[in-house]
Amino acid sequence: APVLHLNRGIALAAQGRLQEARRSFKRCTGKASRVAAQCRHNVAWVLLEQGHADRAIQTLSEAAALLSAPENGSKGSGGPENGSKGGRSGGAGHARILGSLVAARLRRGDAAGAWREAEAALKIAPSSTHLRLQAALAARTAGRPSDARKVLQDGIAAGRGLGIDDPPLQLLQAHAALLVEALSPPAGDLPLNEPGEIAVEGGVSYLATTPDDTALEGGS
Repeated sequence: APVLHLNRGIALAAQGRLQEARRSFKRCTGKASRVAAQCRHNVAWVLLEQGHADRAIQTLSEAAALLSAPENGSKGSGGPENGSKGGRSGGAGHARILGSLVAARLRRGDAAGAWREAEAALKIAPSSTHLRLQAALAARTAGRPSDARKVLQDGIAAGRGLGIDDPPLQLLQAHAALLVEALSPPAGDLPLNEPGEIAVEGGVSYLATTPDDTALEGGS
């Protein structure tokens, strides 16, 4: 079953057996489905680990396209994303893939392209904290600090508009750090990881802007 290949690939990746993991993931990329999108997402992660950024970007684009398809729950370019207007999405998994696509462009050293990708992605999944953090990182890396701050401000404001009294702590921390940076150069690192940084949690490596954001997806 596709989910078995997906989870086996994750187990292999956790052991550092990336080539075997990639083969396992590729066995569940065929039929258009959410699981196929997750498998492509993880194939892209392996490709990035192996230094193939261009192929990873292509694979992530294919994964995102699968989750944009009507048969996978999308309502088209005018449909809502988690109840909000002006986007289309296959859900949280779609937002994670879009965030990984931005991160992959940063890994390739294309900060301007990453920011363009992020701007388009935010129209599809505006409520994703993961994507907003990636977008802010892309803007900052591209030399657009005011855009980075605005991306985070909009995320905080959107949460409050939905009646969320406490916006995601990650957005608040990143926004505060960018405000400090605007006043004076920071003495240490901001709570936005450097482009393409890899974090590790629970033995599984993944692309991240913060320790809680994962690009390596599992099935159930």
